[in-house]
Amino acid sequence: MARPHDDAMPPETLDYRTPGIGPPRVQRVLDELLKAETVSNATLYARLAIGAGLTLIGPMFVALILKSVESKWSAFWFPEFWMTTFLVAIVLVPLLMWLERRSRGEFFADATCGDTSPFDSSSYGEYEIQSTKFAWTAYTEIALTGPRLLWEGIDGLRGKPQGNQATREVAASIVVDLLDADGGVPVRELLREDRPYEALVPGVRYLVQQEIAATSKRGDRVWLSTAWRNRLKTVAE
Repeated sequence: MARPHDDAMPPETLDYRTPGIGPPRVQRVLDELLKAETVSNATLYARLAIGAGLTLIGPMFVALILKSVESKWSAFWFPEFWMTTFLVAIVLVPLLMWLERRSRGEFFADATCGDTSPFDSSSYGEYEIQSTKFAWTAYTEIALTGPRLLWEGIDGLRGKPQGNQATREVAASIVVDLLDADGGVPVRELLREDRPYEALVPGVRYLVQQEIAATSKRGDRVWLSTAWRNRLKTVAE
């Protein structure tokens, strides 16, 4: 984001530095931002929890197969079921996490791209091969559901805005200005005496990371998302 010239700063001033102090519209918008951030955090932690549980399904399934084979042969090759699951997980979970990251959520599409349907096979042998391949691809795709949720949660936490109270208040004041503009606004027009460039950039970044606002490719214009504009119209009246 290019730094605008200081001589483009509008003269209007408002104090956003004291927590909880500011125009009523800014305070109401700030309340909405805090609600959205709370929901966003809860969603990330829920994805991590659910993803962790689903990720263990693959190792449990493999451990079940191993123990079934062991039982069929009346052998004692593996430790008890949960220890076998743990040992399998040590190997399988990193592999699944790597595979999901590598395929970027498109494993099934990539694995089946160019393949013909088993029903189009020219022989029974080819049908068996295609059916088996399709089945194991589907099983792998199901096993990747957990790692997919884990990566979404991890990536969300990595990109989580490091917002403090001051940044949130600046962001709320920017939102009010964007609502009044009813469209995209050059970043330089959002500068004020009490909202210098050093405070403006974290505020805009916070809004973009929370998907409340978006910026142009050059980073010189910013606007509210349609969903948030509609959500805040009545709140910030």
